[in-house]
Amino acid sequence: MVSAAVTAMDQSREMLDIARTRAPRAGLVHSLFPPLPFRDDAFATLFTANFYGLLRPDERVVFLAEARRVAGRLLVLDLRSDDDRHTERTEQRVVGGTGYPIFRRLFTPANLVADLGGELLYTGRYFLLLSTELR
Repeated sequence: MVSAAVTAMDQSREMLDIARTRAPRAGLVHSLFPPLPFRDDAFATLFTANFYGLLRPDERVVFLAEARRVAGRLLVLDLRSDDDRHTERTEQRVVGGTGYPIFRRLFTPANLVADLGGELLYTGRYFLLLSTELR
């Protein structure tokens, strides 16, 4: 188990290598989701950036159950809709010359709060940050 003030998890070793140079004291965990590879109540706060909006409805249920298991509070930073209309769509991504589809949700402030409850801490032009208690 990783013991650090900040623990970062990613499925990409390359992203963790970048994280190691930018946050050398952070604990780094290479893992796929689900499940979250942490013990129950491992963290006070779980932070996710540009991840929640990639989850389909059934995946969101699993993620929130895992988040409740490992943390008491959830911070979600994700993309705000350009035209302030909730959008769900499939987008094409290319990494290393290989293309693949991803599911993407773009949130409005109101629909992110409706989805997760809690309080909006930041409502910028491109991003929203929401804090919600999990227990």
